[in-house]
Amino acid sequence: MKKNLLLAALGLAVSGAAFADAKSFEGYNAGLNAKMVNSSVELTGAFGNGERIDLGRDSTLASIQGGYTFAVSPKATLGIQANYTLGDTKFGGLGGDGEIKGKDAFAVSFEPGYAVSKDALVYGILSYNRIKGEVTGGATESKNFSGVGFGAGTRIKLDKNFYVQVEATSVRYSDKAIGEGEGSANFKPNSTVGSIGIGYKF
Repeated sequence: MKKNLLLAALGLAVSGAAFADAKSFEGYNAGLNAKMVNSSVELTGAFGNGERIDLGRDSTLASIQGGYTFAVSPKATLGIQANYTLGDTKFGGLGGDGEIKGKDAFAVSFEPGYAVSKDALVYGILSYNRIKGEVTGGATESKNFSGVGFGAGTRIKLDKNFYVQVEATSVRYSDKAIGEGEGSANFKPNSTVGSIGIGYKF
């Protein structure tokens, strides 16, 4: 009887220690990130001639994020995050003063994760993304583009609350036409994003 009780107590202690790995990441969090964004846009049917032009630019931006991470098993987590990018994303030039840029970019993501230890978490990223695409030069026109992002990240705790976060994602947006008549063109933006930041778990 005593042996069974001892084994049961030992089992609870071991499972509790293992569960602490995922549990240490559970809770509300907020963070600030530096983002390196490589963006491009496929421009089709420019000025009615049916050609396709690929334009690309690099941007260095900042973003703020917040969300909640659930511990769903001793090692597994599920995070829900919202991310808003500060500043304009450059997509390419159109010659002269013409330019394509993105504004007010935000994403909502689901992040299934695995706690390697109580201080290290790796996770996948599946996100819904939205950005306001703006074409300038002469007249200025804009459209909202929606897209899907895929990626991965890791979170390393510095102490009980602060952590460092590194992520890489690829975002593919839907295409939309901007302009009218012979001056219209179909725009399809894409972005590859690398970010590093610091966060706080409440």
